[in-house]
Amino acid sequence: MLTDGDYVCRMIPLPGDIYAVVREDKDGFGNIYINDSLSPMAKRRAFEHEMRHLIRGDLDANTEIHDIER
Repeated sequence: MLTDGDYVCRMIPLPGDIYAVVREDKDGFGNIYINDSLSPMAKRRAFEHEMRHLIRGDLDANTEIHDIER
């Protein structure tokens, strides 16, 4: 189960076509980066999308990113 202590979310400048990115460090700690130029609703949707990747364990999957994003 994922808890608040298992991830951090940061608002950072990202290229306009990138809404958010999620990465895990070597200890499995989730790092979510959200494009700070998005609207509040778009930021929320981006956060929820990236959290689904963490919850499903997509970062551990040996699957191409375009297949995960389908």
